[in-house]
Amino acid sequence: MIQSQDKSRPGVPNSNVSKIVYGRLTGEPVSEISKETGVSRQYIYNVISRLPKDNAEIPARPLFPVKLEYHLVMEYLQRCSREMTEDEQQTLIENISRDYGLDAESVYKTLCRLTVRHPSIEHYPYYSNIEKWERDHMVSLQNLVESVGTYRAKMRAILRGWEHMPLDLAVRIRDYSGLSITEIYSDLIELDKELSGEET
Repeated sequence: MIQSQDKSRPGVPNSNVSKIVYGRLTGEPVSEISKETGVSRQYIYNVISRLPKDNAEIPARPLFPVKLEYHLVMEYLQRCSREMTEDEQQTLIENISRDYGLDAESVYKTLCRLTVRHPSIEHYPYYSNIEKWERDHMVSLQNLVESVGTYRAKMRAILRGWEHMPLDLAVRIRDYSGLSITEIYSDLIELDKELSGEET
């Protein structure tokens, strides 16, 4: 049985399996997940192989927010076993769907999405100045995360707006890049103004 996840802190990995799931959801290649977790690629493939696979049914874009996707995948992995038949897998998916109040077919497609080589991801410009700075200074994401003391999956999730950037991380990025705190959060500041009906 996989270690339980604290649902009060969605998206925060606390085991190798949860890091694998979260990394896949944020578009991390297996090679990078292996480096970050210290487990073999085969172990990662073994985890992924426990999910249903149906390439013809995989949607072009995620059907749910990444935090919900994460919980659905972890729930499935916690409840499934390698000996399950296809009918038993389908029953499990229907039970999970009912528990979360979701459409079973959409849950099935979400689980299948993690088995493809490059899961589809959404990307909105929540921290575009950081990405522009990376391009302008030819700094890779790996160099950035190593310099500011975080890991790739978390930074990718932040840059895609799936997690909010905590202030202490923004300060470390400021000190490393020279960007101001206002520049780092500028997209979110503009978005807040738009949502508040203020002029930008």
